Amino acid sequence: MSDSTFEEHMTHLHGIFKRSDDLCITILEHRRAGRKHEALDHLRLGLNTSRQEIQIQYSNLLKVFGSKFDLGDDIARESVYSSIRSMENISRKIFDIADRRNEGAPGFKDMLKTVQYIEDRVADTLTSLGQRLDHPPEPVEEKAEEKKKKERKQKKADEIVVSIKEWDRYIEHLKNSWSESWLAGRILYINAFEESQNTWDRPRRGFIKTLPVAVPKSTPTPVF
Repeated sequence: MSDSTFEEHMTHLHGIFKRSDDLCITILEHRRAGRKHEALDHLRLGLNTSRQEIQIQYSNLLKVFGSKFDLGDDIARESVYSSIRSMENISRKIFDIADRRNEGAPGFKDMLKTVQYIEDRVADTLTSLGQRLDHPPEPVEEKAEEKKKKERKQKKADEIVVSIKEWDRYIEHLKNSWSESWLAGRILYINAFEESQNTWDRPRRGFIKTLPVAVPKSTPTPVF
């Protein structure tokens, strides 16, 4: 699909409707529809009615949304582009009849059904575009910000609020807590609050986390 705007696609579609009707007139002028051309008359009526209905709806929505509607979006442009291809097929069939390239049954009734279907599809496209412009999707930045807010709320929910007095007690407890560590055949006592503070002598006060297994006794080196 080209990078044309929605307005350019709609103008192109309008032109195909008009050209198709002009070809129908050519068929009538050259008497290629036979004496009875009721089906062709109905096709002409359908082409003009559909073109006018689409133009009226487009103009009304353009008054509401302005240049944003002319630009459209990818969904609307792709949908109208599909309708353009369908109308080009109709126009090509009418041209073949007008140019005597198709000597078989013209199939004007089937063409009319397709034209009416295209009108309905374009009408839905215009309505849907208007709804999207009236209720645009939430920007990605806002969604990301909303996610951050939820994360902050969850973080606050997981936090525990303690008083300064309770916090001081906790720090004091850590300063008087020790853990045993086996080093060089001896037990080293490491402070829980400040690991750089350690001693070989067993602390006289505070909590001591002992080793999980029995400390092996040092074996004296034999003398020969």
